[in-house]
Amino acid sequence: MLQNKHVWVPIVLAAMINFLLIYGEPQDLSNIQQQIKQGILNLTSNTIDLIDSVANRVLNCTNNNNS
Repeated sequence: MLQNKHVWVPIVLAAMINFLLIYGEPQDLSNIQQQIKQGILNLTSNTIDLIDSVANRVLNCTNNNNS
């Protein structure tokens, strides 16, 4: 039975998937989650800074026009 090449394909695939699930996934997922969280925090911070900058420019223009 094991001499047939087609029998080895699912066995090798299952072994590879099990290896990745056991040894690779937890640290990789944790690292990816941390990077995503940090990216979201950076994006949020940059967006707040941009809104603040635009609001200040609008206020400056309004104040200059009223003077």
